[in-house]
Amino acid sequence: IQDMNVIRKRLEVGKGGGLARAAAQQSSSTNMVSLILSDVLGDPLDLIASGPTVRDTSTAHNAWQLVQQHLIPKGLELPPKVLALLEQGSNSTDDNNDNDTTIHYGPTCLVGHNALAVTRAADVAQELGYHPIVLGTQFQGEARDAATFLVSMAQHLQQQSPPSKYSMATKFPVALIAGGETTVTLPSDATQTGKGGRNQELALTAAVTMRQQRQASGLPPLRNIVVASVGTDGTDGPTDAAGAVVDGGTLARLGGDVTESLQHHDAYHYLEQVDPQGNSPLIRTGPTGTNVADIMM
Repeated sequence: IQDMNVIRKRLEVGKGGGLARAAAQQSSSTNMVSLILSDVLGDPLDLIASGPTVRDTSTAHNAWQLVQQHLIPKGLELPPKVLALLEQGSNSTDDNNDNDTTIHYGPTCLVGHNALAVTRAADVAQELGYHPIVLGTQFQGEARDAATFLVSMAQHLQQQSPPSKYSMATKFPVALIAGGETTVTLPSDATQTGKGGRNQELALTAAVTMRQQRQASGLPPLRNIVVASVGTDGTDGPTDAAGAVVDGGTLARLGGDVTESLQHHDAYHYLEQVDPQGNSPLIRTGPTGTNVADIMM
C-alpha cells in the first residue's frame, strides 16, 4: 500500500499535499488541522491516504521507479495515458508535487491506528482473564506464512505450560496478539482463483497447520488453541466477512476438501460452511466505518 500511495500522488491532484495547497490558494490565512486515521503500517503521515494535507516527501521519479519495479514486470496493464503521465513526470526537472516551502500545513493528530486497536484488544483480553502478549503491529508478508508462525508460537507456549524461567508467558491462558496487513499472492491466471481474503486465508491455513503438526507426530489435532484474523473495516476481500476464527477441530467439524480450497484461494466458500451445531468460522461484523488494518490473535 505504501508503494501504491506514492504512485497515486502523481495521479490525483488532492494527494501529496494537494488539498493543503488548494486551501492555501483560497486564502493565505487558511489554518488547517488534520485528524488522521491510519491504515498504513508504521503510520507515515505522507503515505496515509497519500498525504493530502501534509508535505510530500516523494518524487515523480520515485513513482515511475515503482511502476517499473512492481507493475510492468508482472504484466499489469495501466491505461496508456496513465503510463505516459507517470513517465513524463519522472523526466521533469521539477518532479516534486510540493516544492513550495511557503505553504503552512498545520498540525496533525493521529486519531486512530493499528497499535491503538491492538492495545485495546490486549486490554479486553486481560479483562477476560487472559495474559496478553503483543507480538508487534507491522506483520506483513504472505498470509499463510503468518498463520504458520502464529500456530508455531502458540504450540511453543503450550509446551511451556507451566512457564519456564525464560518463557515469554508468565501465566496462562495466553492471548498472542499481532497487528498488520498480510498479503495473498494470486496466480497470473485469475480464473483459477476462488473467493476469500487475506484474513480468511490466514485462518484456514492455521486450521490446516494445527492438524498437520499433530498428524506428523501421530497425535490428535492441537487443542486449546484458537486462531482469529480480522480486518478492522469489517470487510476481508470481496466478501461479507471480516475474517474467521478456527481451532484444532474446525476441519473435522466442517469436513470437505480443504486442500483444494487453499490451492485455489477459496477460503470463503470453505469457511462459510456450518458445523453440526450450526456455527460457521466466518466473522461477520458488517462495515465498521473505520480501517486501521488487521488484527491477528
